[in-house]
Amino acid sequence: MNVAPHLKSHDTVLMFSADGAQLYRNKKSDCWIYIWIIYDLAPGDRYKKRYVLPGGFVPGPNTPKNFDFFFFSGIYHLSALQREGLLVWDARDRQLYRDDPFLLFITADAVGIADVSGSAGHHARLGCQLMCEFPGRHKPGTGHYYPALLKPSDCNHRGCRHNNIDVNTISGPDDKKYQANLRLLLSSTNSDQHAQHRRETGISKPSIFQGLRWILPLPRCFPGDLMHQPVINLCDLLISLWRGQVKSYGSDKKDTWDWAVFMDIGHWKEVASASPFFPSSFGRPPRNPADKLLSGYKAWELLLYIYVLGPGIFYSVLPDKYYKHFCKLVFGVRTVYQRSVSVTTLEKVDFALREYVVEFEGLYYQRKIDCLHFIRQCLHSLTHLASKSLRCGPLSGCAQWCMESAVGSFGREVRSHSNTFANITNRGVLRAQLNAMKARIPDLEPEPTLPRGSFQFGDGYALLRATDSTRRCQGHSTLLSVTCQRHPTAC
Repeated sequence: MNVAPHLKSHDTVLMFSADGAQLYRNKKSDCWIYIWIIYDLAPGDRYKKRYVLPGGFVPGPNTPKNFDFFFFSGIYHLSALQREGLLVWDARDRQLYRDDPFLLFITADAVGIADVSGSAGHHARLGCQLMCEFPGRHKPGTGHYYPALLKPSDCNHRGCRHNNIDVNTISGPDDKKYQANLRLLLSSTNSDQHAQHRRETGISKPSIFQGLRWILPLPRCFPGDLMHQPVINLCDLLISLWRGQVKSYGSDKKDTWDWAVFMDIGHWKEVASASPFFPSSFGRPPRNPADKLLSGYKAWELLLYIYVLGPGIFYSVLPDKYYKHFCKLVFGVRTVYQRSVSVTTLEKVDFALREYVVEFEGLYYQRKIDCLHFIRQCLHSLTHLASKSLRCGPLSGCAQWCMESAVGSFGREVRSHSNTFANITNRGVLRAQLNAMKARIPDLEPEPTLPRGSFQFGDGYALLRATDSTRRCQGHSTLLSVTCQRHPTAC
């Protein structure tokens, strides 16, 4: 039963995260990994390697037909703990407590969330991850629906002729409506009726997580993903439009696209030249997109490129109306990535992002059926960002950056390349054993200390002394020794 209990002070709150991984760049080596994240820990600790719990590995390279088979063992274990309780000894209070683990959030990318939640997928008529009942519009000749607000002016096809939708009427997830839709789907008596109910409800099957006792009701336990949707998917759409690489159909001709101004990519050199000015705390700075965009450009690089450097680099490149439109997106995404956001600010973000979605259809889609494929689910997800932040807290705390880091960490540990999937599974088991030992004996991995000569400012900030990684000539060494004698505290 999906009822949120009154959490006790010693109950563990968990987050489930799953994603696919390509272990080798030039070899088909897809596999799928899921992890458990302990949400009780502070954001500065919960994503550290020692606290991330490996859940399981789904071997590839072919996509499994039934992901529930691979998720079952981990979810069954969690279900047993929820029903029987986990006895935990608190050494500080010297008491034995019962821990009833509670599953708060479930995250995956747009493709994976369909297998996890049992939804019909992002190309279905109701393709929103949050199952918000927003009806998409069918493009004739394809099996895809696109979440366009405005009805095409040049097509009266049955699947897209419903009236225009007011962006302000888009609502969040409704668990009662979801349960009613699920009962309707389960009442299907044959395949044709199931297909009809699937189209009407946006649900293809019951989620395996329905069997858990303590879980945030579906679909409210799906907070969306702040990494794949606004960063990877939406940035790919924008760059493809600006480069004129999106496929054109029918009467829509690329020579009429006044937004396709990235044909000359000379300005992209400015992206690489900005690397020395990024603080090391920002992580990997973006490389030149002209060289790396199609070969190993990281999601974090894409985030810094579009939402940090973009407003400055695109100022003299994008036409004025497209640049002003883009700045509304930057304001909204930058704000929801903050770790602390006020309700008043979220109201402004909600207005800006909904306005962005409406203007996007006017600027790019232009109510043409041949341009309907410009309107994707990553664009529709922007209308939910502010409300999700209000419902789930800062979305950076439940984004899939931790999952992305875990995938890279496991991939680097692969040693036996003749049997990759068995090896990465063994590495996951070893990681779980080591984390369990460190949890019981924290001294096995002491907390890192600052190097000699550093100065602490407080609040996690410190000033490090100047160092050199290479040996210098005698003249420089003499100068350094004189400096140390004059200022011994500098060493």
